Amino acid sequence: MRYLAKVSGREIALEVIRLEGGRFNVRVDGRERRVDMRHDGATMLLTVEGRRREAVVIPGGGRGTTGERVWEVTIGPRVYPVGLADPLGLAIDRIEPGGSGRSEVRSVMPGRVVTVLVQAGDVVSAGQGVVVVEAMKMENTIVASRAGRVVDVKVRAGEAVETGMTLVVIE
Repeated sequence: MRYLAKVSGREIALEVIRLEGGRFNVRVDGRERRVDMRHDGATMLLTVEGRRREAVVIPGGGRGTTGERVWEVTIGPRVYPVGLADPLGLAIDRIEPGGSGRSEVRSVMPGRVVTVLVQAGDVVSAGQGVVVVEAMKMENTIVASRAGRVVDVKVRAGEAVETGMTLVVIE
């Protein structure tokens, strides 16, 4: 399958060839890479040319400025909105969106909630901190991937969280 991804305003040509057992050949802007992928709930565990990466991928219900489906991809403490277009029209529109205009902010690592920075009813902007999670003695601010209104806060200070666990719901 061929796709056009938009990440931080940069267009990236992707060609994905599914092999067997969760293995893929992925060509990124002409450079081929071997990728092994495993799902663990909302988390994708990727091994790219021997380097292990963990990403939380949430299918987006929205569309970008040129009609591409927008996904939320979290790697480490950063959230990347990724526009994914299928220039051949083969599959992208058959992928179900992740809800009715709601976006879930998920934990990107296991840890303990130190502080909840928002409450239901608050209006947040994209990139605004919503929860602080401590992991391996480091405090990590988890941010909203898009602007909206907080409709639910699923965690409290002191609570243990796992990777991919929903922390806050925004619409």
